[in-house]
Amino acid sequence: MREGKTKMVFLFGPGGVGKTTIASALGIGLAKTGYNTLVVTVDPAKRLRDVLRIKEIGFEPVSLNRFYKEETNCEILGNVDAMMIDSKNAFLNLLRRYITNEDVINNIISNRIFRFLSESLIGAQEYLAAEKIYDIFLSNQYDIIVVDTAPSKNAFEFIDGASKMAEFLDKKVIRFFVDTSDSDSIKSLFIKKTGKFLYKILGIIFGEEFIADMKGFLNNMTEMYDDLLKRAYELSALYLSDNVKYVIIGSPQKLSLGELNHLQKGLHQRGITEITMVLNRAPYFWGREDLISQLNMMMTNLKNSDIKYNLEFILSLEREMLESAKRDLESRSHAVGTRRIVLPDLYTDISNFEQLSKLGDIMRGGFNI
Repeated sequence: MREGKTKMVFLFGPGGVGKTTIASALGIGLAKTGYNTLVVTVDPAKRLRDVLRIKEIGFEPVSLNRFYKEETNCEILGNVDAMMIDSKNAFLNLLRRYITNEDVINNIISNRIFRFLSESLIGAQEYLAAEKIYDIFLSNQYDIIVVDTAPSKNAFEFIDGASKMAEFLDKKVIRFFVDTSDSDSIKSLFIKKTGKFLYKILGIIFGEEFIADMKGFLNNMTEMYDDLLKRAYELSALYLSDNVKYVIIGSPQKLSLGELNHLQKGLHQRGITEITMVLNRAPYFWGREDLISQLNMMMTNLKNSDIKYNLEFILSLEREMLESAKRDLESRSHAVGTRRIVLPDLYTDISNFEQLSKLGDIMRGGFNI
């Protein structure tokens, strides 16, 4: 179903709330209605492969349609693919967009400045993952890309990575070191000569070997510079566009709901106000309160006192969990977004396509693409 520009759905939430499972279910649910979907995880825990039980899932998209049909004997109307993104392969993908010489690529990868930036610089790994997703977005081969982000503590790095990269590349000091023009204009010559002077000063401070690594890294980046800067600004703008939807996922536990509050505030601070909240693993009787009354009426006719006592005890626990969850959610009503989807606790791990499909139907029904 190719109707227009690709849409993206970003899923945020703390670890252990079922974010990867919900991402997979949403991708399948949307594909069942005819959308061509891609489920992507940038979570270093690589839970997507475990949830779907498909070992072939890696850096390149893998179709789930065949596996779905083999297990359920049903066809999916659209196509649904899945992939996992790691920063090393994402950076290689970025380099090969600009550089065809593998020796140059190897020189960049082995450079210690590169290793520091890619492994230690806050937001670098998330930005590299976002770069790959942006490539897929621009290809326009999918209707919807569902992105399973890393747990909450790194969530904002995924969004902020583009603006941080743009800010880093656009700093005037970087232009002193990166030759962005072949021109012999006065300005160009001034930048080149000033850069050489700064290299000498920094060489005295940090040592010639370190400065040689810095110069080699920046020189190799020269031909990528302008396009990287342009794409960083484009990606930063995309996050605030109508092509991206935001979902925060939590569970009734107080800690999780507190994380939702943190996520909602953080997104608002970044200009993102339309947020869908998914409450996962809600008490079983959420939305089924009438069943509690029906069960109470049934128990009045029970003659076996032991069975009656046990059922009353279980039911009272369920009622208490339900009321507690509602109180906690109400106290954080400002953190539930403009739309809310409640998924009941199934008291079992979702471990097959049939269960994912049912969960996806619930998600799709409450979600506005």
